[in-house]
Amino acid sequence: MNRRQFLTLCAAAVVAAPAAGLAGCSFTTSPTPDSTLAQLASAARRRAMLAQPHDPPLAELLDGQAGALAEEISRLCGHTADGAPVDTCNSDAIAAATDPGAGTAADNDGTPSPAAAGADPVPPAADADGEALAGFTDVLAAAQQEALIAAVATVNQESVIVLARQHAALAAARGWSGPAGPALSAADRDHGAAPRQVPPVPPEGIDRVRESLTRQFGTDYALGVALAWADDSLYPLISGAIAEHRVDTANLRAVMDAGETGTGEDIPTPRPGYLLPELTITSSEQAADAAGELEANQAAFLQAQAAGSADGGLRQLFVLSASRAAVRAEQFLRASPHTPATAVYK
Repeated sequence: MNRRQFLTLCAAAVVAAPAAGLAGCSFTTSPTPDSTLAQLASAARRRAMLAQPHDPPLAELLDGQAGALAEEISRLCGHTADGAPVDTCNSDAIAAATDPGAGTAADNDGTPSPAAAGADPVPPAADADGEALAGFTDVLAAAQQEALIAAVATVNQESVIVLARQHAALAAARGWSGPAGPALSAADRDHGAAPRQVPPVPPEGIDRVRESLTRQFGTDYALGVALAWADDSLYPLISGAIAEHRVDTANLRAVMDAGETGTGEDIPTPRPGYLLPELTITSSEQAADAAGELEANQAAFLQAQAAGSADGGLRQLFVLSASRAAVRAEQFLRASPHTPATAVYK
């Protein structure tokens, strides 16, 4: 509950029962900056500073994400009845909590925050070649992605969507998001990634997985329609996307296999065909536009699935799958002649 809601409820209690006291309210309780979000913001600012001399666009992205996390902290803190920020969570308190030199902090229970895990790489020498510089900034981006995916499992549910979008933006900038589950894509294997094991999902999460799997089949069918119109340059992109979708399908199936509760409910299967009234493709250019839109919509859908999930492991799977879709959307929208050559995810 934020400060504003807290004050409203306590005021209502005073009006409704002034003689009964306020056993459930304490005006001495003061919110403080969310430790997980503060550590993510601190790490993003620090990594932005490290990236600035070598990769200004990445530095700008990370610094913008740090600012967005600070805004999310402020939103969670709320404000007093007169609209002023709470003293313990004002701009100075948030700035101190998100300072790039804040170091490893602890969560409310005293354990290290998952957002603070891991050390940043040592900056390359001034005369390092381009490959070394690219490797350094890639590690910086990957470190922030890992911090985000670790934090998304435990962060308050309201803030999951913020972390999901930031992870997608970094994935699109890097061109790779990392494995979402036990099945690996070609890109995962090229990066030497190990399968990510997803813990068993509680029964209440299975319906969300089933819904995602059903949608996955529809998206796969639509991409097949786009493939039929692709020219020689677009064909490999769509073929690769379809192959990655098979990996995503395998991961969702694996979750359902591990989480079935014995109720007899079947795992969804593809339909023979799908109606696509809003999908009009008569050229390769339209195929690229359609594929980009399909993947962008898939990313947004999976991010919403993550935001609606209470289970940490399921949140991580959805966020990683969404970021994989974001990478593909970026590729398609850059391939489209109707899209400026700028990043879609920021």
